[in-house]
Amino acid sequence: MWRLLLILFIAVTLNVANSLAQEIENVEQKSEIVICSNCKMENQITNKFCTQCGIKIVRKEKLAEQVDKPFSFDHLTGRLFSIPQAEVLRSLDLSLLVGGSFGISNTDGFIGTLSLGLGGFGDIEMSTISLLGSVFSKSENFASLGLKVAALKENETLPGLSFGLRTNNQWNTSRNENIQTAASDLGMYGLSSTEYEARMTTFYTAFSKRINQVAKVHLGIGVTDLRYKNVRSYFISPPYSYSEQSEQKKNMILAFGGIDFNLNERTSLMFEAQTIPYFKVDPKKGSVEPSKRIAGVAGLRFVVSKWLILDSGVRYQDNYKGLADAEIKIALNGFINLGFK
Repeated sequence: MWRLLLILFIAVTLNVANSLAQEIENVEQKSEIVICSNCKMENQITNKFCTQCGIKIVRKEKLAEQVDKPFSFDHLTGRLFSIPQAEVLRSLDLSLLVGGSFGISNTDGFIGTLSLGLGGFGDIEMSTISLLGSVFSKSENFASLGLKVAALKENETLPGLSFGLRTNNQWNTSRNENIQTAASDLGMYGLSSTEYEARMTTFYTAFSKRINQVAKVHLGIGVTDLRYKNVRSYFISPPYSYSEQSEQKKNMILAFGGIDFNLNERTSLMFEAQTIPYFKVDPKKGSVEPSKRIAGVAGLRFVVSKWLILDSGVRYQDNYKGLADAEIKIALNGFINLGFK
C-alpha cells in the first residue's frame, strides 16, 4: 500500500514541477516579445524590423533612454546677433563665426569672428566689424581685437555683468566714389567723391538677466573713442576740393539691448537694437562728422547640432526708406573645445 502511495506522490510532484517549468518558460518567452509601436504586432526580441509592417522596432528600454536624455547644446555664445551678452565663452571653447548681412540696396558682405574662452571668466576675440559709411549707406569692415571679462555671474536676484574692450589697431580707409550717380542727394551740390581714414576703440558694459523660464533680457552701454583723419573731398561743378589732414577725435555714448525667447530645446526667437557710429558728409563743403544711427535685427537661432548653430534674421536701420532696404542677416557659428586630456 505504501508503495502505491509513494508512486502517486512522485507522479503528482513530477506533474507540478513540469507545470511550473512550462509556466516559467512561457513567461520567459513572453518577456522576449516586443510589441510594434505602429501595428501592435508581437515580434521576437531579436527582430530588428516588424514582421507585419516592416517598421524598425525600438525596445522600450531604448525609447526610455531617448526620452530621459533630451537634446542639449553645451556651449555659450556670448552674444545675440551682434550685441554682446554678459555671459562669456566656456573655458577653452573655440568659436568660429562666419556670416554677414545681404540686401538689394545695402550689404556688408561676409564678416568673421574667432573667439576663445579663458577659464570661464573671460574670452578674447579677433574679428571683422562694421563701421557704417554715410555716402552709400553701406557697412565697411575692418579687423579688430576684443576682450570681455565676466565680473558677476547671474543668480536669482542679480543679473550677470561683464566688461569689454574692442579696438582696431590700424587705420581703415573709406573711399566713396561715383557720388553723382549713387547718392543724388549729395551729388546735386557737385560733390563727386570723398575719402577719410578712421579707427575706433569701444569700452562697454553688458548686463543679462533671465526673467522667466523662456525669456532673457540683455542691456548694455559703451563709450567709443572715434578717430578720423586725412579727409579729402572733390567737387566737379564748380571744380573744388576740400582737405583736412589733421587727426580729429569724437567721444560717443552707444547703447544696445535685446531679448531672446526659448521656443524649444533647439530654437530661439531673438530681437536686438543698438546705436552705431557713422560719418555724415557735408555735401556743400565736403567735410565729415561722426554721428549715430539705430540698427535692429529680429530673427531665429537654430541649433543644428551639438557644435553648430545657425542665426538668421532681418536687419533694418532708421535711415532706410522702405522694405527694399532691409537686409537678411545670416551667420554660422561652430564650436570646439580645446580642453584635450
